[in-house]
Amino acid sequence: MNCGSKYTFVQDEEEEEEDFVVDNDIFLQGAQQQQVQQQQVQQQQVQQQQVQQQPQQQQSRGLFGIFGRSAAPSAPSAPAPAPINRAPNQFKAKIKKATTNVLVVNLGTVAKDSSIQTGDGYFCKKCNCGFSNINALKEITLSDGKKHPNIPTDGGFDGNKTWKCEFCYEENEIIIDKEEIPQSNIIDYILESEPVGDVNNNNNKTKEEKEKDEKEKNEKDDSFVIFCIDISGSMEVTQSVNGLSIPSSLVSNPGIHDNEPSSYEKQALTKVSYVSRLQCVQIGLLHQIESIAEKYPNKRVGIVTFSDKVTMFGDGSTEPVTISDRAKLLDLSQLVEEGGLLQMNNPVSKTKNSLLEKVKTLRGNGSTALGSAVAACVGITGSSRGSQIIICTDGQSNMGLGATEAPEKQQMVFEQIANMAQRSGTSISVLTIKGTDTKLEVIGKLANNTGGEVNIMDPINLNDGFKEILSLPTLATNVSVKLFLHKGLYISDYDKNNNIEKSFVERVIGNVNQDTTISFEYGVRSSKLIDKSLKSIPFQLQIFYTTLTGKKCVRMITQTQEITTSSDLAEEHANIEALGINMVQTSTKIASSGDYEQSRAKNYSHAGLMQKVMMKKQKATKVDSNEIDSMSNYMQQAHDIETHLSNTVSNEKSFSSSGDRLKSRQQNRDDATANMLYNMSNMNSAKSKKKFI
Repeated sequence: MNCGSKYTFVQDEEEEEEDFVVDNDIFLQGAQQQQVQQQQVQQQQVQQQQVQQQPQQQQSRGLFGIFGRSAAPSAPSAPAPAPINRAPNQFKAKIKKATTNVLVVNLGTVAKDSSIQTGDGYFCKKCNCGFSNINALKEITLSDGKKHPNIPTDGGFDGNKTWKCEFCYEENEIIIDKEEIPQSNIIDYILESEPVGDVNNNNNKTKEEKEKDEKEKNEKDDSFVIFCIDISGSMEVTQSVNGLSIPSSLVSNPGIHDNEPSSYEKQALTKVSYVSRLQCVQIGLLHQIESIAEKYPNKRVGIVTFSDKVTMFGDGSTEPVTISDRAKLLDLSQLVEEGGLLQMNNPVSKTKNSLLEKVKTLRGNGSTALGSAVAACVGITGSSRGSQIIICTDGQSNMGLGATEAPEKQQMVFEQIANMAQRSGTSISVLTIKGTDTKLEVIGKLANNTGGEVNIMDPINLNDGFKEILSLPTLATNVSVKLFLHKGLYISDYDKNNNIEKSFVERVIGNVNQDTTISFEYGVRSSKLIDKSLKSIPFQLQIFYTTLTGKKCVRMITQTQEITTSSDLAEEHANIEALGINMVQTSTKIASSGDYEQSRAKNYSHAGLMQKVMMKKQKATKVDSNEIDSMSNYMQQAHDIETHLSNTVSNEKSFSSSGDRLKSRQQNRDDATANMLYNMSNMNSAKSKKKFI
């Protein structure tokens, strides 16, 4: 767990709330005042060259431009961002004042080794947190691998039979052998062993041995990668290109180049002035099939296409199976069953050439039975944990399962499909074509609920889209987390828009990859519940997960954090990266519900806190180039959120009620907004460097 600060901030009085009246002039005026203070600090910090550059330019940027990307060190000065076009109307919002009380967790770390704990584990009979023996540890390990001195909290194990829970202070009687007492703050309990095979414990292996194991694991990986490709008539739409070279087989009639080498690099190329969407997809597929065969030779790669019918080419080694019956295209269980019956037992190292030939024959025609195709794909991958389905489409699902003609059922259908994929450990990613309307708000749930990726691509760059998705394989499935806080604290659960102040929260995550990151905000329920003599406060995260081999585990991470009643001290020692991830995730999760007003207020509040933190760090000369880069990235994301939401609001019609407004925003959300919200609500360090709008 990464914390928003070295300290947990515990205020003596009730938590402050802020009233926001979002008005363009008011916020810019406040931003300019902050900018003056910022420049005063910068003048005192000559060594911070990259922050001090272009003070005249910075003065014009307002709240979100101070650390924009154009302020990068050693780079030519770029024009200031265009003024934010906010909605003409004002709105009021009340939110709790932003603090550094934030936790950020990279769930991809479950793939890293930790101490395997013997025994079954003990849990508090009152609050259900796990026995960690945290107070007996001199050091704790953080998620980045660094060790820090442990500051004991109240409670703990008496060394005999009594464990006083560090979270709720309940006394528990435990009978535990010496070897079962945790010796690390990060431990794994095995809940259920793999169905077959041995446990591979890498705890004592060298870096070279682990790299060798990783290579061997990749070579043994026999999970599915299914490319689910739209070949409806609109995929033949072309765009002008400047002398792009593509395989000659993609611009000629089928069969002319039958004797051409299969390898993409060896194929004859033809320069073209126009290229279709489908040709761009084919180029991407040719590249990625070659790449998978080289790195993951035992993966099973298949192709499923959809138009007004669904065609399962599988791995290309057998005759394709076509589903065209209208009744069957509407039957979820039959489609999944058909997919499960498809024979795909050969590794891509053996089927590569036949797959490449199938790709070259694809031609566009007909409607878009997207939902039916994805259901069949889920049937194919259901038997292999860690499989991937990659959808590429340029239009709305307009026939078969989940067709747009039945909007009241559409969302339910896609959520059903996503849930089936999640249970079987399959991730679904969605690539759509720039400038098209695919109802991404609906089909994007396939990715959001299964740990996949969502992106809108220029057709020319589709190969990069495929490559990025394939670079993020699933590391663990059926992941869920439980977070426990001290009884004097509460967690803000923005995933469920839940305002109930609880010291415990549970989230179902599904599949995770190396970048999967979640964040939590917490506050003080009552300072009276926190003893003033307490020097630190405990946190515990329980991560339940299933490995790709079927082993079920729970990873228990327990750590303590010093307490302070000084917000200045907490802010001076704040973690910019953690605050930035939380700011973007929470703002966009609120926006996803349709509450753009509350989202914008949240965005403003946290952006203001981050500016305040950076100013204090600069004054104390505790800022480095990495923090400046992080600040730049996250403030740019905040700027994009505000710009897009304010423009959206300014173009809205009036609504009779708040409920109508929220519902309409979700149902009528355009693809650009949906893409931004899906990606930003899953913000992480890698995504912070990208643009989503």
